[in-house]
Amino acid sequence: MDSYHKRKKLLEEKYGKLINVRPYNDELVNNKIASDKQQKYIKEIQDISDEEGLKRAYEARDGLYQHYNKLFIAGTKDWPGDAIDDLKLPFDDTLNKTKRGRDADAYYRSHHEIDTVIGHSLGGAVALSLQTAYKKQDGNPYGIVQSKTFGAPTVSGNISNPLLKNIVKDEIVSAGVAGGLSIGAFADSAIGFADGGLLAGLGADIGKKVSTDFANRLTSDTNTSPDRIRYFGDPISAFDFNAKTVMPSFGFRWKNSAHSYKELFIQDAVPLHDTPKNPLTPSGNDSDAQIITE
Repeated sequence: MDSYHKRKKLLEEKYGKLINVRPYNDELVNNKIASDKQQKYIKEIQDISDEEGLKRAYEARDGLYQHYNKLFIAGTKDWPGDAIDDLKLPFDDTLNKTKRGRDADAYYRSHHEIDTVIGHSLGGAVALSLQTAYKKQDGNPYGIVQSKTFGAPTVSGNISNPLLKNIVKDEIVSAGVAGGLSIGAFADSAIGFADGGLLAGLGADIGKKVSTDFANRLTSDTNTSPDRIRYFGDPISAFDFNAKTVMPSFGFRWKNSAHSYKELFIQDAVPLHDTPKNPLTPSGNDSDAQIITE
């Protein structure tokens, strides 16, 4: 528990203060008012492409870049930490089990003006988790309206035929149980407990859990037009069958890997807008609180 509280304290110190975020491409236009010769400054809001925002996120130390109401989240960039975190993605809880997830979660908690999250690869998984945790609800002035992902390691698909769906799910679960059983039996044999089969049973249970979750996501996701996009041949997002798949040109493929966000774009659900921050005020005394009873 000490490590948890220490990590929480460090994140609060890192992101807890509200600051005036001004992207470096802000411009002030000087409009002279002839009547009283006063000067009035008007901020011009300039949008950036998804590609440019993700590029800046990769250049940032923490893999996060805010542009007004948008938060761009980089994928795997720090070795070996991010690579190890990639292995944790199939087990969910991305906002707690990955460093990028913890950083993005702490950042959003102090920047509720953000309503659009955009991520590539590992960052895409973090963006989806942020939207799940902080999705905008009716009557709430804050919340995430849209998550956009590029080459996200997501498992998603939909099979409308119930008979075919059950067949596919059963085959996937059977393969998962067999794989987990095999790995557990090998581990049992290596440590001399082949007869007990302790790890074999554990492996089979884990294999069933993981494969069942995988099968459900692969066959039962009814959101068939999400804000996700990928290049054909990208191995990281190979199981995201509901994402829009783009066939890259030969010239692009020659210069870039299939696991790229370059030259891809997803339409914004929310127009770019300025991000005024509401000041935080301390809560009143408990003695002043209204007691509600049923």
